[in-house]
Amino acid sequence: MKQLFLCLMFAASALCGFAQSTETVVFTGQGWSEGMKLQKTMLNGTACKVTFMNRGGNYGNPSFDGTAVSLFGRNMLKIESERTIVKVIFSYGKGKPRTKQMEDGRADVNYAFSGGSYSEATRTWEGSANQLTLEKLKGRGQLDIIKMEIFYQ
Repeated sequence: MKQLFLCLMFAASALCGFAQSTETVVFTGQGWSEGMKLQKTMLNGTACKVTFMNRGGNYGNPSFDGTAVSLFGRNMLKIESERTIVKVIFSYGKGKPRTKQMEDGRADVNYAFSGGSYSEATRTWEGSANQLTLEKLKGRGQLDIIKMEIFYQ
């Protein structure tokens, strides 16, 4: 069984009377080879399960590039936990979620989160959920995720 490289830190602060804990999931050190396809690949963290999947895109399955997990059009990353996820800070490689203003004034967004709110400036999702998904929408480019710091209530 491949060992999951995790760092577990406990925050001294409290949120709503509950101790908040943090788990950092790093994608290097998983025993994955560069170029490995990650369709329906799961990692078990300390308090979460991370799954990668292709939701019918023609751009290929999520893959590992040696440093980051690359999500292509219609690829999804899902985080599930019995604990309530209140914040996730993402560290990206070259491809990251972005909104670009089109010449006609419309916004061209290349990602979608399930619920909560996402700040491109701080690379942070905030909300309250036991399951969170990040989908790379159709189109060119990719999202390259190096690691995630997950905060639980």
